[in-house]
Formats: sequence, C-alpha cells, structure tokens
Amino acid sequence: MMPLERQVTSLELSKRFKELGVKQESFFYWKVPESPTVIKSPSVAPGYLGLSMYDEYSAFTVAELLPWLNGEEVSRTVGAGRVRWKWFDPRGVARLFWDDNTDADALAGLVIYLVDQKIVTVEEINRRIGEQI
Repeated sequence: MMPLERQVTSLELSKRFKELGVKQESFFYWKVPESPTVIKSPSVAPGYLGLSMYDEYSAFTVAELLPWLNGEEVSRTVGAGRVRWKWFDPRGVARLFWDDNTDADALAGLVIYLVDQKIVTVEEINRRIGEQI
C-alpha cells in the first residue's frame, strides 16, 4: 500500500499553496510543530484547522487538485520512477510538462506554475475548492 505521504502534496508545496492564498480546506493536513524538528504525517481531519501548537498546511490529493484546472486538458504519464503531467492550451497544443516523484507533487507544480503565469487564478481555485466541499 502506498504511504499517505506519497498521495498528497509535499510539505514544501503545501506551504507554497498557503503562501499563494489558496484556501486551507482539504481532507489531509501537514501538522508542523512550532519548533520544526519533526514533521508529522498528514492526518484525516476534514474541515479541521487550528491546534495552536502546530502550523497546519493543507496536504492536497490529486483528486482535490484536478478540479482546480476546470476543464483544462491535462494528461499523465509515468516512466523511470517519475510522474509527468502535461497541460494543453485551448488549441490542444501541449504547452507545459511538469515532472516530479509523485502524482500530487507533479500536478501541484503544474498548478503553481499556471498560477504564477496568471493562466489560473487563486480566486478561481478557491471558488472551486468551495464547490468541492
């Protein structure tokens, strides 16, 4: 069975989503002690936020990330231990490839790039998160 840590966005990418202003609503969360010596695994906590002794970051799954692209065409390939997500422009031309070690991180990297390039907005993502819950 695949460990949960490999099914959700890494702590680094989860922090980046929070910095961008993405709503922190997900099924799993990274909980980081105030003195960052240990990072606990994501835990099941739908809609749960806020123990004061932890910083919390949404740990998004691929199922949570895909709707953020709202009909944008993407495809996934796997090879040599890496996962690649491709994004296609409205004409169907592959415009961007994003590789990483896990599905969630590869897709998260793609989404963050699309936000940075202003192709997808944080406001659109937050609206879609609200529709998912």
